[in-house]
Amino acid sequence: MPSSEDAKKKAEELKNEGNKNFGEGKPEAAVTCYTKGLELDPTSHVLMSNRAAAYLRLNNLKEAVKDAKACVKQAPEWPKGYTRLAQSLFQMGMYDDCDEAINTLEKLESDNRNIERLRSLVKKKRTFMQLSGKWYGTVSKELGGYIQTFDFKSETEVIVSVFGRDITARLNLNTVEDPMHLDLLVEPAPGSPPAPEVKHIFYIDEDDVLHLCSPYMTPPEVRPTKFEGPAYVQMRRGSPPADNSKKEKKAAITKLSSAEKCLEFAKAVTEILPDQRISPLQSDSEEAQANMMQQNIQFQTAYFNVKELYGADVESDLREYLERTKTCPSDDLKNQVDAMRRKMQVAGLYPEDSELPTPAAEPTSTPTAAPAVSSAKTEEPTPGNEEEVKSTAKAAAQEPAKAIKDNSNTILAVGLVAAAAAVVAIFALRKKD
Repeated sequence: MPSSEDAKKKAEELKNEGNKNFGEGKPEAAVTCYTKGLELDPTSHVLMSNRAAAYLRLNNLKEAVKDAKACVKQAPEWPKGYTRLAQSLFQMGMYDDCDEAINTLEKLESDNRNIERLRSLVKKKRTFMQLSGKWYGTVSKELGGYIQTFDFKSETEVIVSVFGRDITARLNLNTVEDPMHLDLLVEPAPGSPPAPEVKHIFYIDEDDVLHLCSPYMTPPEVRPTKFEGPAYVQMRRGSPPADNSKKEKKAAITKLSSAEKCLEFAKAVTEILPDQRISPLQSDSEEAQANMMQQNIQFQTAYFNVKELYGADVESDLREYLERTKTCPSDDLKNQVDAMRRKMQVAGLYPEDSELPTPAAEPTSTPTAAPAVSSAKTEEPTPGNEEEVKSTAKAAAQEPAKAIKDNSNTILAVGLVAAAAAVVAIFALRKKD
């Protein structure tokens, strides 16, 4: 048996060898060295701490916590032991015990740089535990009054559901700031410009309500500082409750023939179509683009509610009538589709068509008459943007709401995620010009 002094000397050598292995990315070899060292010097709190670190690297959390606890028991006045213990407990998800270890560390060494870092990690974990899962809320009327659902999947991913579409966004949480930050980045559609990261502030109150506020009429780098304005929304945990009134309307619609469904769908869409252009052009002023994008989102909301009642099959039939790839089975439906097409042209959602008939009055079968085209003022294209107007409107022929999406996938996607981020995206596009 080696003498006590020789044993400690050999244990020190094994510690150094373990540290070398650890630094070279060999935690298993490091554990072996530290274990042999502890056999020679069972009271070495440093070896206990180092082995805890190696176990952490190997994700052997149970043994890491065991060694860290043994370390602080052996050396209760040694600050580094509590750092190691807090790290191990944090990885184990034992946040209350982790808090106690951090508090002890602060008493022993108040200026220890690990204190703030560990507390911020614990707060972020606890906050995400509160945040995880689904939340729903209705945005302000200024931004469309639509229902949005956020499903927080992980600390780096959230799925946003709006208008029946799921949008995956990268999530970046900062729980150190006050108010806390929640930033979202949507991957742009192919061929679209990069989307700006949308900067929110948030908190969850004592009634388990998520308060969220995004930029409004500001560039993307300007984060809101207060929970107020059109871009402020309160969200509840879970999925939106079922709308019983829609169930009754859907039941009534199912009794109609295919042609009758198309006619009623066309009437509803004609009624909600705006009376002025809502397709922004790059040549428009920032203020004009912002206003049109807000109207775009408002129209999207109304259109989605109508489409939800009639379904995708009816929408597909109406699209064919609109594109003239299918003959309308009745004069009433033909006249209504023509009226809808004219109003889409006014809104900039359908290309101009010189062959389109322009009757003096709207069809008498329409319950709520749409404004006559002759009374609506359409904006004359400015020199140089004729092709842009045609390009923007051409996509609208695909389906009533598709023009908004095709006009700028990025602007719409970000707008859906951020409630007011259509405006943010405009600023981002302006900066690229």
